[in-house]
Amino acid sequence: MIKQLKPEIIEEFKALDSKVFDFSEKKEILLHRIKTFPKGCIGYYINNKLLSYITSELWVKHHIPRINTKGHHDEKGKILYITSTGVNPKHQNKGIGSKLLKNMIKRAKRMKLKSIYLRTHKAKKFYEKNGFSFVKRGKGYDIMELYI
Repeated sequence: MIKQLKPEIIEEFKALDSKVFDFSEKKEILLHRIKTFPKGCIGYYINNKLLSYITSELWVKHHIPRINTKGHHDEKGKILYITSTGVNPKHQNKGIGSKLLKNMIKRAKRMKLKSIYLRTHKAKKFYEKNGFSFVKRGKGYDIMELYI
């Protein structure tokens, strides 16, 4: 089941983020994202357990993406920047991430946004498989974008 992330699940969210990444973001940053743009923060749940998540913000223009920052969210933005996404390592390669991403793409279309932008460290092929195009390479990451 896919549903919006709520501030009450911040401990579970932070624990999952720590399982997914070596460089997990600060709890206050994750909580800030959920509170700032709730409809852009979704999770995939099985038996009320969070297995995957996407957080995002709206941008008016492109920025250099950075972790552990409060971001550049602007309600007038037409670019959806995916700030973070992850799948519990025990549940990877089962289609959960693709389902969640497709749901976020549908949400972006309903919001009449022009594109989805993100940075990835390891999942370039995953995003290409889901329609994203390579934009440029940074230090240890790739920038990807999907025009919608």
